[in-house]
Order: sequence, then C-alpha cells, then structure tokens
Amino acid sequence: MEKPTLPAYEEQRLAALHSLDVLDSHSDEGFDRLTRLIKAHFNVPIVLVSLIDEDREWIKSKQGTDCSEIPREYSFCAHAILEDDIFYVSDTLNDPRFVDNPYVTHEPFIRFYAAVPVTVEGGLKIGALSLMDTKPRDFTYDQIASLKDFGECVELQLVQSRLRNDANYLVSQTSRLNTLLETVADGIVTIDDNSNIESLNTQAAHIFGYEPYEILGQDFNKMIPDLGCGGWDGYIADFFDENRLEIADGKREVMGRRKNGSLFPIDLSVRVMFLHGKRLYTGIIRDVTDRKAVEDELKRGQQLLEVTKENVPVGISVFDNNQNLVVINQEVLSLFDLPEEFAQLGISYSAIIRYCAERGDYGGGDIDSLVEERVRIGLNPEPQRFLRSVNSGNRTIEVNTRPMPGGGVVSICLDITERLRSEEKLEKLLYQANSANKAKSDFLSMISHEIRTPLNGVLGVARMLGDTRMDEGQRSKLNIILKSGNTLLELINGVLDMSKIETGNLELEYIPCDLRDIVSSLIEPFEITARNKGVEFNCDICPNIAAYHIADSTRLRQVVMNLLSNALKFTDNGSVALSLRTHEGTEEDTQNISISVEDTGVGIPEDRLSSVFDSFSQADSSVARKYGGTGLGLSIVKNLVTLMDGNISLMSVIGVGSCFEVTLQFVIASEEEVRSINGIELICDESVKRSLTILVADDNEVNAMITMAFLKKLGHMCHLAENGLEALHLLDEEEFDLILMDVHMPEMDGIEATKIIRSRDDCKSLPIIGVTADAFMEHHSLYREIGMDDVLTKPFTVEQL
Repeated sequence: MEKPTLPAYEEQRLAALHSLDVLDSHSDEGFDRLTRLIKAHFNVPIVLVSLIDEDREWIKSKQGTDCSEIPREYSFCAHAILEDDIFYVSDTLNDPRFVDNPYVTHEPFIRFYAAVPVTVEGGLKIGALSLMDTKPRDFTYDQIASLKDFGECVELQLVQSRLRNDANYLVSQTSRLNTLLETVADGIVTIDDNSNIESLNTQAAHIFGYEPYEILGQDFNKMIPDLGCGGWDGYIADFFDENRLEIADGKREVMGRRKNGSLFPIDLSVRVMFLHGKRLYTGIIRDVTDRKAVEDELKRGQQLLEVTKENVPVGISVFDNNQNLVVINQEVLSLFDLPEEFAQLGISYSAIIRYCAERGDYGGGDIDSLVEERVRIGLNPEPQRFLRSVNSGNRTIEVNTRPMPGGGVVSICLDITERLRSEEKLEKLLYQANSANKAKSDFLSMISHEIRTPLNGVLGVARMLGDTRMDEGQRSKLNIILKSGNTLLELINGVLDMSKIETGNLELEYIPCDLRDIVSSLIEPFEITARNKGVEFNCDICPNIAAYHIADSTRLRQVVMNLLSNALKFTDNGSVALSLRTHEGTEEDTQNISISVEDTGVGIPEDRLSSVFDSFSQADSSVARKYGGTGLGLSIVKNLVTLMDGNISLMSVIGVGSCFEVTLQFVIASEEEVRSINGIELICDESVKRSLTILVADDNEVNAMITMAFLKKLGHMCHLAENGLEALHLLDEEEFDLILMDVHMPEMDGIEATKIIRSRDDCKSLPIIGVTADAFMEHHSLYREIGMDDVLTKPFTVEQL
C-alpha cells in the first residue's frame, strides 16, 4: 500500500480548510441532498463529501456508509487532492497503491473509486467528492463531466454554507449585544447636548426606580440633582475640556435621585461620541449603595483588626517584597526589647537587624556580615521556624515566617521559655515511661518463659498419659488437668497478646487462606460446647465468598474463637449463630466480609456498651464471679480487627441478647498465590512420609522427654543434647535431617550454637527449628535472623510439632 504524500501547499491548504469552520460540524441537508442525488445519478453504493485535515479524512456528508472519519494514511481522498483533475481507479486490486489497503481487503471491500477535488480560495484542494463501488467499473467521458459539475455544486454548497453561517453569526451577535445590554448589572444611558435622555437600557431606568418609557426623552438633571454641584450640567461643566472636545476624567461618584425622591450614591462614567455630526454622551451608571456599605464594614473590620493585633499575646510583623515594614504590633517591640522608633512603618528589615547586631544579640564578629546573614535567614521566601535567644539567654523566642501573596514575609513571634521548660519535664517523664514499658515487656518475656516451660511439661506429660490405658476416673482427672492447663495457657496468651498490641509488636502474617475452611474448623468444638449446655448452635456461610483470600489466618481464627467463646459463655438457653456475608469491595479483586456472632444470652447494659472492648473490662463485677474470664477477649478482638483495618460493632439488649459484627476487606488471592501455598503444603505432606533423624537440644529433662516422645510417636529417630556445646559435638559425629534447638540452655545457648552451625559449609541448608517458651514475635524475628528456619513456641501439641 502506498501512503499519500503531502501537497506542496499543505500549510496554506490547511489554513483555508480551518477558515471554513466546517470540520466536526453537524449534518447539513444541503450537502446530504447533493450526495443522495449523486448516488442515484451514478448508481453507486457509496458517495462521500470529505475534507482532509492534518491526520484524517473527515466526512461531511455520506450515503451508503456509517463511517465518519478515516485515517489519512488509508484515505483514497488524500490521493485525490494531489490531482488537478478527476482521480479514479477502475479496479483497486490492479493498483499497487491500494491493493492491500484495509478498506479494500476488508469492509466495505472497495474495488472502484472516482473523485473530483473540492477547491476553495483559488484552487486550494481541501477535500473531494468521492464515488465508490464494490465492483470494478469503467468511467465514461460523460460521467467524468457530470462528476465535475457535481463537484462545482459541492463547492457552491460550501460557499452558501459559509455565507449562511456568517449571516447567522451576525444575527446572533446583534441579538447577543441587545441581550447583553439588557442583562448587564450596570445602567447604560445616552444623553444629548440638551441633557435629554435619547436611549437607555432597562437596568438604567430600574436603578432610579422607573420603567424605561417613563424617563425616555426626559431631562437627565431630574436623576442627577443639583445638591450645590449643578447636577448633570455641573458634571459636564466640571469635566468638559473645550480644547480637547472630550471629558478628561469621565468617572465620578455622585448622588442620584430615585423616583420616590430618596438619594443614593452612584458611580457615573461618561464618554463622548459623535453620531451624524451630533455630540452625544454615553453614561455607565452603577448603584454603589452596597459597595459603600461594604467599605464602611471594611473600615470597622480594619479597626477591629488593629485592636486585635495589639491585644494578641504574640508578636506580629509583616515586611513587603522590598524588605520594608508594613505591619507591626507592640508585642514585637516588647519581645525583642526594641525602641518605639522601630514601630515606624517603612523602616527596613536590615535596619532592625543592624540595631540588634550592634547591641550584641548575635554575638561577636563583623557587623555587616552578621546583618547580611540574618537578613538572608529572616526574609527567606520559604516557610521556616527558628529560635532567638534574648535577655542574655534567659528567654527564648520562637519565630515562624511565611511568604505573603505577591511577595513579602509575615513573621509570628512567641515567647516559648516556659513551654521549653515544660517540654524538658515531659521528655524526662516520657523516658521514665518508656523505661517502665521496656521493663514490663522484659518482665512479661521472662514470666512467659518461666511459666510456659513447666506448663509444657504439665500439658505434654498429660497428653502422653492420654495415650495410655486408663479407667474412667483417671481419664476424668486427666481431662481436668488438660482443661486447667489450657485455661492457664489461654490466660498467658491473652496477657501477652495485649502486651504486644500495646507496644506495637504484634505483626500480622498475610498469606492465602480459605476463610470458609478457617470457620469450619472451629465449628465442631463449639457445637459440642453448645450441645452440652443445651444451646442451639447455627452457622451460615455465604456461598459467594471467594475460595482464597490474603489474610492472617491465625489472628482471624482468634477473632472468631473469642467472639464464639464469649457468646457461648453468656448464653444458657436459646441459640448462638455465626454467619459470614460478603459485599463487593471498594477496589477490584477485593471482598468486604462481615462476620457476625449473635446470641440470646444475658445482654449488656446500655451504659457499658462503650467499655466492653476495654482491657480487663466486663459488663459488671458479678460477671467474673459467675462466668470467669479476665475481660481480655473482646479487647484483643477489637485491637486485632483494628490492626487488620476493619471495624467491629455491637448491638445488645439486656435479657434479649447481643450481636457482634466484624467487617473486614480482603484481597482475593490470585491463582499463582494459591498454587504457591498449595505447593508448600504438598512438599510438607511428602516430607513426613519418611523417618527423619532429629537432634533435640534441650536442657530441661521433662521437656526433652516430651519432645522425643512426640517425635517417636510420629516415627522419627531422636538424639538428645543437653546444651548447645553438646549439640555441636553430636553434629560432628552423625548426620541429622533436622535440629530442634532450645533457645535457653546452659554452657552454650541455642542462639550461639545456631550461629556456629550456620558458619559451617556443610550445615548451611540443615533445617534448624528454634524451640522457646518466649512468645514475643520480635524475639522470634531475631532467632530467624541468626539462622533458624522457624520457631516453635512452648507448650506445643504433637499436631503443632
């Protein structure tokens, strides 16, 4: 396909085209009538009147197609305007310029094309009248002559359209001018040499309280009373310059008189004009009653501003873009101990700085250099804040500067001596509070370790006993031990969670997870609890919830468990219902999930609704005695939901029940993310099919016994090291698939041992799992940084192991 070239006169051609103001105009029946006639005359399926602009063929009138424009590179018309006469192609498939043109190879499958250029302004070709057919055909001499005649008709139609548009424009402009004169807020009046009103707009009459017909032809002095100044005649006498035959200053504020006789201020602007040798005056009248009222109000405002400026307890000064003083109050003079002469408007900023420098405010040194530096700082066009020490360092002044619109700087000065003293006290208190908070965290970490270590032994041995043969009484007592141990563990976890939340150390782990699976895994134990209490338990999960979302499954499970535990605890009859509903998210690939837990329990008093989410808070003091608990569950739920950028709401009625609703927005997991997490699960499943040789490093005899019992139950081989040093010796003697490394051990702890193991080339990929009673995530992060692959927190179950 051959792209059309540009005509040599392209710039002039485009100028002529745009001057027609016809591009992108509405359809025109004159052009459409022509194209219908031409289509019938030549018996062709498509007729176009097209114009070629910079990069397209725009179609003004068309028959046989819905197309409105064509890219210039594919345009047949763009070739036609390069010719001086008729341009036609009998068969496009035989013409290399068009054989692969998209309008030949695709709809409308053009095979024949003929066009006559449309010219304006002495031959500038702006477009063409085109004929098209889907079959090859010849073009006779008579048809060529007819096409030329029709082309001249199109050119005439362009001229007529332009003339019609110009006529319409003149009519519209005249109408617009008349409308403008009638809609302007000002009055416009024409007065002859005899002071009579020749013409006026409606607004001019209404300003004086008349209708136009009432004062047309009347003496204008009637509207501009004498009042000792001669009225309208006096106005002309004052401003008329006989030598220049024009009004030297044609604007003045005068008093007008309304039809009811009342006087009011007006602005009167007058110009002289001559029409058919007759001198006339054109006056523009504006009622300034409101403006005068505003000016009076501004004066009052300025007075109020002046009083305020002198009574605010801060120093205010403003310097213009020439560094000269334009506003100052007495507080500035007082703060910087300046004499009254520096309150004089117009004094330069550098003069004030020089006075301060000469009296030693900026220390020793060259005065000119000190002044130059301080002026540069003080008049910096960017907002800034700096401190000035005055009175031999006994007082500190805070100076804030801001640029003024149009140039200049405003400066606000405030004595902050007392505030700084208070801030010093606050910093000391904050340091003490942070120290106390760190001591609390260290204490909780220590207590967590000291309690969890023996608790791991209690629960671990109890679970081992559960695998032995026992009678019903022994089994009952064992269940009591496990229940009490788990209750104690939940209490410890709750206190630690609140501590992590309060210190900002609780981190969320966002991974692909199945929300329905999380909820379903919780249902069975709560159904058992409800059945034992004689309470109906219902669960309803909306089917529209996506298969996988990006979420912290552990914390989400904790939220649901706490809400269900709370509901079942306070419901002795009736029902507890858990439901999940979905709503469209605010962004693409997100879902808003609402999780609600509704019960028919005791309810919460209205005056306690706002405090049930507080730490260690319960509805009343009898709750702890009757139902137990620490009052941490709902506080943890509230804080976890907030961390997940969600909301929680509560509705409750005493004796009727309560409904907690959590709303969270989740990102829907992509297929790649789901495949990734499923792949990890598959690897884990495959890895447990063979027996592993595991090194257990633990100095606690009971904990080591429990861990090794769990591992043997899972079918693995175990070797015990009582400290990190012994673990290193065993590692030299035998190969291991995995190390369970206790963190706290004598002689050499697990951290030091892990660092040494990771420094060995043959152990860089050996999995090391840290085992600790420390449940603080920041400590777990440290263990991972030094080389542990993961961390297992005591006490743990065989399933967790």
